[in-house]
Amino acid sequence: VKNYFMNHKISIIFAIRIESGARMRNLIANLRYLMQYEDVCIDIIEAGDKRHFDFHSERIRYKFVKDHRPVLYRTYYINALLLNAKCSTIGIWDADIIIPKEQIDRSIEAVKKGSTIVLPYNGNVRFLDRRESDVFYRNYVRLPDSAAGYRIMRRPSVGGALIVDKKKYWQIGGDNENIIGWGFEDIERIVRAEMLGAGIERADGVAFHLDHPVKDRPDSLTSYNRARFLDICRSSPEILLEEISAMKGKFQYMKKWVRVMDEIERLHQADIKNSILCPEDKDISAYFPVCGPDHYIGPQSAGFL
Repeated sequence: VKNYFMNHKISIIFAIRIESGARMRNLIANLRYLMQYEDVCIDIIEAGDKRHFDFHSERIRYKFVKDHRPVLYRTYYINALLLNAKCSTIGIWDADIIIPKEQIDRSIEAVKKGSTIVLPYNGNVRFLDRRESDVFYRNYVRLPDSAAGYRIMRRPSVGGALIVDKKKYWQIGGDNENIIGWGFEDIERIVRAEMLGAGIERADGVAFHLDHPVKDRPDSLTSYNRARFLDICRSSPEILLEEISAMKGKFQYMKKWVRVMDEIERLHQADIKNSILCPEDKDISAYFPVCGPDHYIGPQSAGFL
């Protein structure tokens, strides 16, 4: 039986929804750039109304999920990809972010030496305009001029791309599924990791951001995600660890993955290039109950999903 992932250092994962031609262009450009390197494998979940891709590569696993929800449940799909990934080192990527390969390699080494999370750039982002993004799409071998970039919101960025130790990241809760869409999920994971004493590092060098139209988020969703972030900030390391260990409270979403993880492990042991497995929709809903003494208000009961 062929070991499909034997020579790969890292699984890079994408949880995406294609809502514009620019987003499709950016993902294709990103994949072309990453697939130059034989030590990289890719896992993708596309969630939406329509399937846009049909990959034929041993190094890409792709799953389309029919998902009519108005907001991409990105943290959930990231956890699905994280737990299905066959490498122990995982890159969690936005479709629009390009990280130079030498920065990826340095970040992988930092994870191998014990870090839980490595941000593979220095916090500065070099934004490419539409023309530069189109040029990179056509000539993905050559990265644009690596000018210094700048800091979003006057602080080092923590979003777009991160590299994690799969086991250690899940031990601190994985991606927080109480946050949906974009907004606060990036800073929340870093703050939670710091609270729990997980090792966090940065690599030198900038991240490149490909141009795309920006869709406004509803104010209600921003407020909801901010509240979930503050729930973590107001907690204590002891309470967070207790809830993660028991898969309760803010981390009861972890329960639905237990059965799926058992099946994933069985397939990995058999060295089968299996499809990406997810819980059924009924299992997702079951772990977002209405508020009660032992229950946490998740996105399902808040009305966003």
